[in-house]
Amino acid sequence: MPRLLPFLIFLLVALTLAGGMHYYIWVRLVRDPHLPQAWARALTVAIVALGVMMPATVIAARLLGSSVVRPAIWLAFIWMGVAFLLVAFLGIADFGRLVAFPPAACFLRVRWRPEWAAWWLAFPRRDCAARLPAWKSRSWR
Repeated sequence: MPRLLPFLIFLLVALTLAGGMHYYIWVRLVRDPHLPQAWARALTVAIVALGVMMPATVIAARLLGSSVVRPAIWLAFIWMGVAFLLVAFLGIADFGRLVAFPPAACFLRVRWRPEWAAWWLAFPRRDCAARLPAWKSRSWR
């Protein structure tokens, strides 16, 4: 019984991280691009199914034997690698966007609101340099 609590804490943390990773992928690839309804629904179902498949295949391999669920294990672990790379590359792109287009430069006369963050990260403004005063832009060189 004393080993049950650390295992439950580990399970809670692991499932929270995996769920957060899939939510971030869904936000960046499905919600923010405003895809057509049919595509958004299909991709949402696929992301949820692949997210549930990761822990389900590990449990199924323990209960049924690994030879029975080997194709599902392959698919789940390949998806885990692809999902990690998606999160890493999209996170790097978001961080680069945050550095390249600071919010204050894009909204000089408007106060920043937290609800703009998702929109701003999804659709950066290309005309931010036009809104900067001459002494803050790089065109004076």
